[in-house]
Amino acid sequence: MTSTNLHVTLGWYLDSGAYPNGSDPDHASIGRASLGPLGFLDLLERHLGLIGRPIAEPVRVAMYLRRLRHAVTDDCFYSASFTVDPWATAKALLQWRDDLFCGGWTGTADASAPRRLQQLAAVEAVPADQLPPCIGERLSALLDRLTTSSFPYPLDIRLVEARALWPHQWQRLFDALARTGVSLHEYEQPHGVGGGNLGAVQRFLTTGVRAAEDTDGSVVVLDADSEIDAAEIVADWLAADSNRDTVLIRSQGSPLLDGALSKRHLPRAGVVARSPWRTALRVLPLVFAAQWDPFDPARVLELLGLPQSPIPRGAATGLARAIQEAPGRDGTAWRNARARAVTRREELLAGEGMAARVIKRKLQKFERDIDFWLPVERHDPHTGLPVAHAIKICRRVVRWAVERQLTAGDGLWAVAAQHAAALADVLVSSDLPLIPQTTLARMLDEVIGEGVRAEGSQGQAAAWRIVDSPGQIADTAGTILWWGAVRSDSPAAMPWTAKELAWLEQAGVVPESPRHRRLRERAAYVRAVLSARSKLILVVPRCVAGSPASAHPLLGEIETALNLKDGSVAVIRRVITMDMSPSSVLADRTIVRSPLRGQLLPKPRRLWPIPSDIVVPPQKISPTGMERLIGCPLSWVLENKAEIAPSPFVGLPDASQMIGTLCHAVLELLFTERRDWTIEAAGQRAEELFDQLVPQAAATLQQPGAELELRRTRQAIAKAVTVLMTYIRRAGLQVEHVEQKIERGLGPDAPLVSGKVDLILRHSNGQHYIVDLKWTKTAKYHEERLTEGKPLQLAAYSWLAERMLGQRPEAGYFMLKQARMLFSASAPFDNGYVAGTDLSSTWHQATRTYETRIKALADGQAVATGVPHTADEGDDTLPLALDPPCRICSYQPLCRATPGKH
Repeated sequence: MTSTNLHVTLGWYLDSGAYPNGSDPDHASIGRASLGPLGFLDLLERHLGLIGRPIAEPVRVAMYLRRLRHAVTDDCFYSASFTVDPWATAKALLQWRDDLFCGGWTGTADASAPRRLQQLAAVEAVPADQLPPCIGERLSALLDRLTTSSFPYPLDIRLVEARALWPHQWQRLFDALARTGVSLHEYEQPHGVGGGNLGAVQRFLTTGVRAAEDTDGSVVVLDADSEIDAAEIVADWLAADSNRDTVLIRSQGSPLLDGALSKRHLPRAGVVARSPWRTALRVLPLVFAAQWDPFDPARVLELLGLPQSPIPRGAATGLARAIQEAPGRDGTAWRNARARAVTRREELLAGEGMAARVIKRKLQKFERDIDFWLPVERHDPHTGLPVAHAIKICRRVVRWAVERQLTAGDGLWAVAAQHAAALADVLVSSDLPLIPQTTLARMLDEVIGEGVRAEGSQGQAAAWRIVDSPGQIADTAGTILWWGAVRSDSPAAMPWTAKELAWLEQAGVVPESPRHRRLRERAAYVRAVLSARSKLILVVPRCVAGSPASAHPLLGEIETALNLKDGSVAVIRRVITMDMSPSSVLADRTIVRSPLRGQLLPKPRRLWPIPSDIVVPPQKISPTGMERLIGCPLSWVLENKAEIAPSPFVGLPDASQMIGTLCHAVLELLFTERRDWTIEAAGQRAEELFDQLVPQAAATLQQPGAELELRRTRQAIAKAVTVLMTYIRRAGLQVEHVEQKIERGLGPDAPLVSGKVDLILRHSNGQHYIVDLKWTKTAKYHEERLTEGKPLQLAAYSWLAERMLGQRPEAGYFMLKQARMLFSASAPFDNGYVAGTDLSSTWHQATRTYETRIKALADGQAVATGVPHTADEGDDTLPLALDPPCRICSYQPLCRATPGKH
């Protein structure tokens, strides 16, 4: 470098950008730089020989946590919180410590110091690895170096903020630099040359003098109900002129604003906000979520459903379906799905012509991988996960993510690998033997942080200049347009008491107060307003990213400056009124709107033409499938022929379905063990089986917060079994078959009907009865089925069992949740009879209706029965008319049926 002066514009907010900056054509110059505190520190340290290895903040927290573990005693002021949440305590105390160092603290406290300061000093004295320096310590090191050295090149510094607005240790650095010959002067505040409203606001902000309201459009506040409303207006306004003298303060930016700009062929402003929900960044938290007991089916389903999951897609799909069938682990559904995944993998490897020993080795690795990502052994969340195993998981994720990055070429996987490596460093630095779930969750949040910016979220080159905050404006511009002028979080309260502050002041330590931070913040937005030469536009959405937002304090100062009446249309413009106007003027630009033509939604459609050759009559059908085909042919075709089905990764089954599956499993095991239970013993054993099966089939009930639901469900199932056994014993019946699978052909060219009967009971006189177990919120629907003579499933089970039993038994429902029997005949149960059903007649009607439906499909017509028929279409006249299954159908958005309205 030559001896040319280095000119630095130094501002508190300039680390992430500035206006003007070195890339601006009108301001670019060799030897000039706009820097924030971090950039300036880096510059000084490089040239003064103080470069150190950067350490991630989560690692510093972990190292400080390690110090606290050695320093904490029962009488420490932080001992109680440290016991409950060590990570959060370490993070908070580290922030306190760093703030003290930024105020000039040296990490020591004598006997006269208040108790809390002495205890923090004791943490500093713990013999442990050197804690990486905070900004305050880096400033102290520079101050020490400047006593013997000076900056090696001529340096000229222009402070954007007044020196008095900088923290104490920074002011000391400025003094030290000045003593070494560095030229340092403060930025000259813009004078505020605007006229009209703008000039009045600028004068008020500098002198406090109010002005009468003056309507000239130089100050505009856009009051919008939502970001999307504001985005359309702002994009229209920007599209109306060249904007070469405009600075856009984008705040966090908005995808909605970028979308509106792109729609008008304008450059995107860019989105600063980050997200931790990108696929690659979810792998690490979800893998750790699978380590805890109880098993969390929702989080595991999320892991399986990631577009790039560490579990191969075929195995992931099968395991996801198993979780949907029985939300748990290690039950029959899970074991079968795992076995099928291994078999499928073996077939694929064999198809590639591999040798048997190679296939065996690869299959063993395949199974080990599944068990690593979804472990059989899980850990108590309070006791914690062994840190050695947690580090192993991190390193495994690093390897996997790097492989993905090399394969896919997506840099996001490199970020995921960095996060996993950083978490491993944090775990090592913490020196903990076991890591509780809450502490690990805190570490993950700290490592992943706000995540990464979305792909394509960067801003594009534009005629206007873009900054992230008002504090980054260090020169004048014709128009200042502030997107998202909403209130931000207030500075954290000062944690120190008056006594502690007095001692610190005596020791030469000056922690920065919240008031000092607010003054610096106000100076930043005042400077931005004074930098506007002709127009100031504030965009104030009442809702940002789905959350309510309140206006920035500047709006209150504008209202005071101009003596505005509430809701004045001269300055405060409601976007909704502008949207309804064909033409409106905003800040001297005319925005023209054209009315949109309404588009009618497709009308509900009852008759759907289909290729007649695709609906081949099924070779096998279940009673449930027959019921769906009769109830709505279109729904059946979409599910079974078009194979349009919800993804297994969408979500868990509803509570009724899950508990119903669990009840079936309990009763199947109960009656498989023995058939001659006493009433009392059956109820007790049902509770034991419930406890055994919940982790396998209903692990949702074991999640934190579900304790009451778990207890109630356990009691309800025990009661249901007790009442069921009471019915059985009083009727003189025995359980003969449980979950009995039966098949029977409808005819020579008809399908095989296949069903599984829950319970087949036998009386001593040889008569048999069928009971179908149901768990639903109410018994009304099934009772109405019997009353109306439409219990197709019961009729099918009775017909199916006829050949096996030599008789066609009566059948009914046992409603488990209500502990109530609904039966098709008056015998054998005393009070379960529901009149209205003849099972033989119902089955005869069902088979005739089935034939009618199949013929219509073969003719190329599928009916959406939930849609009312028109006069031209005629009505369906069927032997068995079932209600459309709209309440449980996933295809309603297609046919647009309106259940209950026809």
